Amino acid sequence: MTDVLLQQDERQRPYLLDSDWKISLTHSFPYVAAACCRTNEVGVDIEKKGRKIEKIAPRFLNQMELTNRQGNHAALTVAWSIKESIYKGANIPGLSFRNAIALEIHTEKQMGKATLGNADKTANYYWEEFEEFVLTLALID
Repeated sequence: MTDVLLQQDERQRPYLLDSDWKISLTHSFPYVAAACCRTNEVGVDIEKKGRKIEKIAPRFLNQMELTNRQGNHAALTVAWSIKESIYKGANIPGLSFRNAIALEIHTEKQMGKATLGNADKTANYYWEEFEEFVLTLALID
C-alpha cells in the first residue's frame, strides 16, 4: 500500500500529490463525501433539502431548465447540486452555472449528460436523493 498526501491548489481545490487520481470533496453537516477517479476529472456535491431554492433558481438555471423544473423543489435541488458537482469537476474558473452548464431535460433516471458551453467538455452526472439530502456526482469528459 502506498501513502497518499492530500494537498490544495491555489484555488483551494483538493488533489493527491504525485498521483494520477482525481479527487473531489464535499460536506454539509453532519455528512461528508469524497469521490476519486483515475480516468476523468470528478466532482461531488451534497446539498441539504429545505433551502429557499425557488428564489435562487433563476440565477443558476437557464430558461428551459427552469421551466422544466418549476414548482418541483426536489428537482430544483437536484439541478443545483448537479451543477455544483460539474463546476467542481470541470475546473474552469468563472464557469457560469446558468449560461455555460446545460443539463438534459429533467428525468427520473437519476443520471444524465450536460454540455459545458465553449469548453468542448461534457459531463455525465448521477444523483441519489435521501430524506434530508441530495448527493450528486459528475464525471467530466
